[in-house]
Amino acid sequence: MMVDETKPFDEWNEQKQRIEKKRKTTHVKRREVWWSDLGINIGHEQDGGGPHFERPIVVLKVFGNDTCLIAPLTSVQGDTPFYFDLQQYGYRSRVIVTQLRIISTKRMSRSVERLDTRTFTALMETVKRMNGFL
Repeated sequence: MMVDETKPFDEWNEQKQRIEKKRKTTHVKRREVWWSDLGINIGHEQDGGGPHFERPIVVLKVFGNDTCLIAPLTSVQGDTPFYFDLQQYGYRSRVIVTQLRIISTKRMSRSVERLDTRTFTALMETVKRMNGFL
């Protein structure tokens, strides 16, 4: 089995240790879009980018103050059913509805906005349909 030598796993491990030491984020709410330290992942899992390995995410469900279910966002455009288009507040991005994951709220770095109820409801219907929950 080959390891992708181009991915900075060692740098991400150092960043992950810094994240583990920081205090948990307690103000995460459903429907919010955050920049989150998603890190370097395996295979086709969505990576974070930049020096903090960040990626925007949308919070789908909160479990207490420590963990939440999220879906990553991307700016990559294309015609595939695995994405939900967001066009809010003057920018366009897409929610990757097939890459849901539970993360620690320690990974949250900064809040961006909160999706309106109508958009979030449509997103959740797409998440349920694409992941076999309906």
